[in-house]
Amino acid sequence: MKLRWSNIVPHVILSVFSLCILLPLIWVLRVSLTDKLTAYKIPPEIGHLGLENYVEIFSTYPFERWFMNSLIVALASTAI
Repeated sequence: MKLRWSNIVPHVILSVFSLCILLPLIWVLRVSLTDKLTAYKIPPEIGHLGLENYVEIFSTYPFERWFMNSLIVALASTAI
């Protein structure tokens, strides 16, 4: 029985820690897939999930230029 608890406790601790790290990333993904009204509702709702926000970013804004600028700055600062 002692051997069993010594295996379970670390796994529970690591599972809780992993959940704490992954929860903000899951939240950001959820917000990116919902509309603005649903994203900021209190209490949060799942609502309609869709890719409309991504379509708007790539079709309306110069995302490629912004991404390239960020990539150049990141590479230059890493090199320095």
